[in-house]
Amino acid sequence: MMKILVVAALTAACLVLIASPGFAYTSPNPGCPASDPANSLKWAPNPDFTDEFSKDDVLDTSRWRNHCSFWFGRPPSEFVPANVVISGGCLQLTTQCMDRVIDGSFEEKDLSAWRKSWGAPALTTTVRRWSHYTLDLTGDSGVGQVVTGLTPATPYTLYLYTKEGAGGGRLGVNIKDYGRHEVDTPVTIEENKGTDGWQLLQIPFTTGRASTTATVVISNLDKTGTLYVANVSLVPDSLPQQCDWGQDSFNFTTATACVQSVKLASFGYYEARMKVASAVNTSSFWLQNNALGEEIDVQESWSDLPKMNSTTHLFTGKGWSKDAAVYQHTDLTGVLHGQALSADWHVYGVDWEPDSISFYFDGKQVGHTLTTPPQQHPEYIYFDSEIFPFISMPDGPYTASMKVDYIRAWTRH
Repeated sequence: MMKILVVAALTAACLVLIASPGFAYTSPNPGCPASDPANSLKWAPNPDFTDEFSKDDVLDTSRWRNHCSFWFGRPPSEFVPANVVISGGCLQLTTQCMDRVIDGSFEEKDLSAWRKSWGAPALTTTVRRWSHYTLDLTGDSGVGQVVTGLTPATPYTLYLYTKEGAGGGRLGVNIKDYGRHEVDTPVTIEENKGTDGWQLLQIPFTTGRASTTATVVISNLDKTGTLYVANVSLVPDSLPQQCDWGQDSFNFTTATACVQSVKLASFGYYEARMKVASAVNTSSFWLQNNALGEEIDVQESWSDLPKMNSTTHLFTGKGWSKDAAVYQHTDLTGVLHGQALSADWHVYGVDWEPDSISFYFDGKQVGHTLTTPPQQHPEYIYFDSEIFPFISMPDGPYTASMKVDYIRAWTRH
């Protein structure tokens, strides 16, 4: 990757730079904010949060952590420090969905990935967990799938969530054709039921010495009654099995990444040149002070939508109901001219002042809000990738990376 070449000249407190070719968007004067290339507001560089991510292909640990200091990630995704690297002159945060089940969240809106075993399995939207759709097994019905891409002689765990409907039933889970003895597990839903009515079922098994597939069958063993099934996944045991979050429990399916600044940032202008991932996971640039519940989301991109999703949050308690948020989601369709947001590099910026916050895309203002909710306290800077289960879930294994060419920061004189 070609980086910015420095021309040794200092003008109006900004280093004047000439950009090498090859990027989709390059600031006309990278020594100043893309929002103010003429430096009319007399910006002064802030070296604490400026990084070209090109030094010896090593993350500068005096500026950045390769993890979040207070959070493990948003289930079903988990932050993994090894997924943060400096390579090719940029910061890369890689997401690896390790779930081998295809459409385990049933978001394809049909059962085409699942071989119908018997009866009349269906999908419903009236009973939901994370996803928009849930498998409805009414009276002596079931589905099956041949799961491929497994590693021989490797421990795996099959996870699924189940909940009884009218009349209840007995859930049957069968794992076979994986090189060892068949696993046949009938489950009574009344046992070990969670506070929300959903029960997490975990079935471990180890593939045979030459086996790379397994057949999974899920069914209602009773001739009457209804059972619901959601979020079926099969992952290697190298990922943690589950965690508790609030009153629910979650299993991890996806290794993601997070970078957090060592120091707290305050008022000023911050911009990052990023190439977002073309994947269901997020590619995000944001600020937060966890203890005080204040947060500034500069950009949260997912599913390659042509949008700049900027938000200010103020959490006065635990949960979304306690969040006083101001959303500023900008449609970039006209600006991108039909091109995917992930196709090229773009600059995402925020001007954070005591009385207002303004958001910028490629140097152009796309959002503005007064600091209501207030953002008056220092915040850490983050780059991260997550799975937003309330928006969309992975439908099978994949690997994708968001890339950050640089982050640059300035303060007003």
